[in-house]
Amino acid sequence: PISVNINDPVERKVFRDVRVETRNTNLLTDENKLYKVLDDTDTVTVTVRASRSVLENINVSDITATADFSELSFTNTVPIRLSVNKYIDKQIEDISGSVDSMKLEVEDKKEKQFVIEIVQTGEPADGFIVGKVTTTDGNAMKISGPESVVEKVKKAVVEADVSDLTDSINITEKIRLLDAQGKEVTDSSITRSVNTSKVSITILETKTVPVSLSATGEPAAGYVATGEVSCAPETVTIAGKSSVVKDISEIVIPADELDLTGATADVTRLIDVRNYLPEGTTLTNTNGEEFNGKVAVTVKIEPLVDITRE
Repeated sequence: PISVNINDPVERKVFRDVRVETRNTNLLTDENKLYKVLDDTDTVTVTVRASRSVLENINVSDITATADFSELSFTNTVPIRLSVNKYIDKQIEDISGSVDSMKLEVEDKKEKQFVIEIVQTGEPADGFIVGKVTTTDGNAMKISGPESVVEKVKKAVVEADVSDLTDSINITEKIRLLDAQGKEVTDSSITRSVNTSKVSITILETKTVPVSLSATGEPAAGYVATGEVSCAPETVTIAGKSSVVKDISEIVIPADELDLTGATADVTRLIDVRNYLPEGTTLTNTNGEEFNGKVAVTVKIEPLVDITRE
């Protein structure tokens, strides 16, 4: 007769959240493919059937669950094999898992290169403008990941907030990946070559100064310069470092730009003031008007009136 040990009956014991170890994953990754585990099938609840004395000595750490990618099926599932490390099979009546295979989503790996774009937000303090904003640690990045996710990314941007600035600063900001709608793509399956970018913001002070003019040469015999000189525009707005701008009170146009020699009518010249800007300054359009840097200068010339009488 079959003897059953009444003092050591066969029972069941349940072990939750057993992690499934993966083996031979390189069989996929070597083919430039990436995988994602679906439906939490990388953990399994394991039920072991054995005699009580055996079960008492089994801990969750004794249970091994493995998924060997050499057994990957065409439906992208890998069978999960279960075992209890310290016991030979005949001491364990039965071992079963809540799921019997790991489900995968398999995709081609894709790489994409981006130029990091700077998005400027805000406005500097009154009387100041943004000279330039540049990335100082390279302006390119590479991302890689599953093709479907990488394809969503259309640009890489870093934000430069210039609100109320009066001085140049250097900042480090997170690079954001955006889709075609401008929404951020935050998928954790994306690997980035860099996560942040160093941004240098140059802030310049602006100042509106008059254009100072003088003329050279004599009008034709019988004509005279009235001394009336008009300039349009009369003032220009320059920008530069505060230390440079503070000492500038006017833009001086040299006299040889206005040669009145032999003139018999008003002399009008278009003069490009950009040629006469003090070093370290540039012209700027702070009032929003289009200004190409040229001022129109007119010197009034009139005939001499002979007031002698016979």
